[in-house]
Amino acid sequence: MFLLAWPFITFVFWYVLYNYFRSSAYNGKAPLSDKKIFNLSVVVGGLVSLILIGI
Repeated sequence: MFLLAWPFITFVFWYVLYNYFRSSAYNGKAPLSDKKIFNLSVVVGGLVSLILIGI
């Protein structure tokens, strides 16, 4: 179940984080690189899906 849910949740987090870090709301700081945003969303997506599914 985790292997099915993890990519979808990670994609949602990637979409949200990518748009946030590239938007004008994040204007005060230098934007993160695409690789950093991707790595962050993979980690967050993995943790959230573990919590939701309940290990």
